[in-house]
Amino acid sequence: MPVYSIDDITVFVDGVELEGLAADTGVTPKDKDNIKPIQDWAGITRDWAKMNNRDAEGTIALLASSNSNKLLLQLAETKRPVQVVFASKKPEVTSWKKISIDECFFFYPEVKPDKEENILKYDFIGTGFKIEY
Repeated sequence: MPVYSIDDITVFVDGVELEGLAADTGVTPKDKDNIKPIQDWAGITRDWAKMNNRDAEGTIALLASSNSNKLLLQLAETKRPVQVVFASKKPEVTSWKKISIDECFFFYPEVKPDKEENILKYDFIGTGFKIEY
């Protein structure tokens, strides 16, 4: 995935636009799990198993002052699956228009009161990873 600024994207969770995004926000498809070697009895790779795994994992980082923390905390507590959408404001910079991940589950952020940055990072996993160019 290309490198871009947090100002180049908008993130929606369960149809709600998030405010106060921080720089560690991103998503990674589990693409390395899509190809597995098939080995013979001697351990020599003879072929490749190609799967259509569309799983992904990511992080949404929010400023502690963001009103969107309430939504993500509720989703972490209830473990309700939701859709996450990354929409590009500048497709010429990001090289994509929209990334969507379905059935995402959020986890509680690690909170450190003595930390210099007041940022909460919510990890999530999901399936149905799709990029629109």
